[in-house]
Amino acid sequence: EKQNVPVATVPSSTPTTETVPSASVSQHQVVIEGFKFMPTDVEVKVGDTVEWVNKDSVAHTVTIAALGVDENLPAGGTASVTLTKKGSFSYRCSFHPSMQGKVIVN
Repeated sequence: EKQNVPVATVPSSTPTTETVPSASVSQHQVVIEGFKFMPTDVEVKVGDTVEWVNKDSVAHTVTIAALGVDENLPAGGTASVTLTKKGSFSYRCSFHPSMQGKVIVN
């Protein structure tokens, strides 16, 4: 015999939790692939977070000397940094000095 199970319906006009107000903090992503940071330079606002994703098969770092950041990213690893200070900050991989980029915080 069949049981009647109540089913909740949600009107399509209901905003989802994915709706983000434009004034909110946002996240930016830099992919590490082929021994390169992509994009090389990233422009963010104070309070934004930048996430680095290592898609290479070797470890890298995200080292921002001026901010005291030195994050180790194993192969497949990620690291996030929330930027709270205005300025232009160069970063690099301490294992591979040719890998360099810049975070511009407005």
